[in-house]
Amino acid sequence: MIEVHNYNPDWTSHYLSLKAKIWPVISDIADRIEHVGSTSVVGLSAKPVIDIDIVIKSKDQLPAITTSLKTIGYEHLGDLGIKGREMFKHSKPEFRHNLYVCIDNCLALRNHINLRNHLRSNSKDKDTYSHLKKYLAEKFPNDINSYVEGKTQFILSVLKEYSVDENELMEIEKANKKPGPSKLNKIEQDFWNLYLSTLPNPPKGLTAEASIAGNNEIADQLLELYLSGKKYAGSGLVVDYKISGDHLPQVGNHWIILDSQKKPRCIVKTVRVEIYQFDKVPKEVAVAEGEGDLSLDYWRKAHIEFFTPFLKGWGVKELNKEDVVTEFYEVVYK
Repeated sequence: MIEVHNYNPDWTSHYLSLKAKIWPVISDIADRIEHVGSTSVVGLSAKPVIDIDIVIKSKDQLPAITTSLKTIGYEHLGDLGIKGREMFKHSKPEFRHNLYVCIDNCLALRNHINLRNHLRSNSKDKDTYSHLKKYLAEKFPNDINSYVEGKTQFILSVLKEYSVDENELMEIEKANKKPGPSKLNKIEQDFWNLYLSTLPNPPKGLTAEASIAGNNEIADQLLELYLSGKKYAGSGLVVDYKISGDHLPQVGNHWIILDSQKKPRCIVKTVRVEIYQFDKVPKEVAVAEGEGDLSLDYWRKAHIEFFTPFLKGWGVKELNKEDVVTEFYEVVYK
């Protein structure tokens, strides 16, 4: 499970303890060692895992570093698809940590250092990033790919300020992109098949996606609104779909809604799609989404709170002028 904790001052001492064991065996080879990642930024919420970069001048030094690290229990796992960054794992770590050996000035190292230094000196972005990570951990508690991808646009928006060129930004985005839509698991597929069996002539190739509504904390609450018929719509920003490379919702899409225990509870079908400017969303949408007091004021307040952590990463400066896509649903199976 992905857990994001409030900042813990012990993380610095954990890093120093790990460094005290690592540095003596590599100091004659490595150029320096860096505490990177979210645990290196005072006040930033983070997964309680220390990220450490050992910096070497040349890849030619990697065999010697690998041999030295092996003497204190580290296994070399390779670059895991990230050029210039080699990962190492300890068999019995004193503290949870990720250890990397990076070639000086490689893209991965520059990203780590630039993001760390930026967040150390920009409290507003630090707070936004904390909020974003907590939200993503709640929404995707068991999906590290979606968690990582959800942070990507924010990270890219920061790195653009530090002379990272477009090709490098594309490389970072590609590395953080989650795999394509996953197939339904057996329980979800069985539930989908039961629905298909109720159709006189089910269209060939008809598919569905399965997920909870919202995040784990509110999934069951939203599910009950769908089941009761009080909620029959949901909205997102068009810019999010564009940046993620996803297609906008289409009439005829099917969604298997899971409860917080990941059990399929109902299937909804998209019957209508509308696009509105945020500040011109009609009351009909607030009523159809079925939350709070059904007023536009409540809808706007809730969606401003929901979207705000993502706006910097999306390059959005004025939410009121952004397009909102709203899907209207009907429950077709439960």
